[in-house]
Amino acid sequence: MKYLDTHLYDEFKKIFKWTLLTNRVCLLCVIVMTDFWTILVYLLAIWAGIYLISYIVRHPSLEIGPFMIFFRTKRFNKFINSIARKFSFIWRLFAPVGVLISLVLMVYGFYFLVYNIFSYLFLPQDALPVQPLIPGVTISFSTLTYLLIPLAIILFTHELMHGIIARLNGMRIKSSGLFMIFVLPGGFVEIDEQDLYGSSIESRERVFAAGSFINIITAIFALLLIINFTLVISPFFTPSNGILIASVTPNSPAENVLHQWDILYGINGTQFGNLTAFYSYMDHVRPGDLLILNTSRGIITIYAGHHPSNASRGFIGILPFPYYKPIGLGQLLGVSFPYHLYSVLNWLWILALNLAVFNMLPIPPLDGDKLLYALLERAFQRNTVNKAMNYIRTITFTILLVNILFTFFSGGFMLL
Repeated sequence: MKYLDTHLYDEFKKIFKWTLLTNRVCLLCVIVMTDFWTILVYLLAIWAGIYLISYIVRHPSLEIGPFMIFFRTKRFNKFINSIARKFSFIWRLFAPVGVLISLVLMVYGFYFLVYNIFSYLFLPQDALPVQPLIPGVTISFSTLTYLLIPLAIILFTHELMHGIIARLNGMRIKSSGLFMIFVLPGGFVEIDEQDLYGSSIESRERVFAAGSFINIITAIFALLLIINFTLVISPFFTPSNGILIASVTPNSPAENVLHQWDILYGINGTQFGNLTAFYSYMDHVRPGDLLILNTSRGIITIYAGHHPSNASRGFIGILPFPYYKPIGLGQLLGVSFPYHLYSVLNWLWILALNLAVFNMLPIPPLDGDKLLYALLERAFQRNTVNKAMNYIRTITFTILLVNILFTFFSGGFMLL
């Protein structure tokens, strides 16, 4: 998502107008729900109350629009100035590398969209879904609950880095602050437009590239935490024999028999030390087999069902996760905490990576559009650049839309 200019409200309307998904990333509308329509009514009522209060109690730093709240302050500017000044040697190395990486992301994003269309036409088994994440349609409740924290982290660091690189290049920060879009929190940095567009092309390029570059760093950091997950939670949890049941599939043999957060120690006398052992055992289970389950709630007997994707394979109907035994303070967090943390980290790296690529597409008002415009200004007159950008924007938006349509008509959107 682009840094916020002075016309903050108009820019967000543009973002919601233009922003679609590339490779599993999308419009950032998130609604936490147990019953979609019930919670939606509650949220609408809450926002109606917010509008009413905003007419009674007015504050110069508070701006309220349709399902949007922005709190502007200049106090955070001091923090940005301090970070930019204290670590200027790092940012000066960071900025030019960010431009190079962002160009690679731009090329990759365009290549992916074109190649994916080719795959849908000639190699459909290799095509990847490109779909908007719509609450209640393509996003399940379990997924929605893990999106808020990653999105808040991604948006905050994205905007913060725009501000740091702007200050490093002598641009003023008019204001900064926090926002809430429906239920999605985040931060923003408002750069002075005159300073931005009055600066050198090189300075502008570095500002535009900073957001996606920090998103890539965030993705790498989250991936490293995932790879070393056992070490990350080691002070409070230790790997133990058994499988944690993260969820139970509706209308499966496990429904109403096994419960979420039960621990499955073994089946028919075979003990599971890890997920690999569990999957290896299930590979030999056939529909109708009697399964005696050793669980944290005692011995449970069920019959295997038919696997949804392969009728010849046995199926229990659980989402397994490694069991980490709580120790010390971990007992206060509960056995489900490692799964929740892993899910947040998993979405953090997926969203950060995909948003970094998406943000570099040359589509208004994304940063990729402004970065490419600045790059073309180095070699061509402004009139030529304007014409070229109109063609590039139209082509990019078209192939993005075609990807979404192919996804929809080739089997519909997936529920994540």
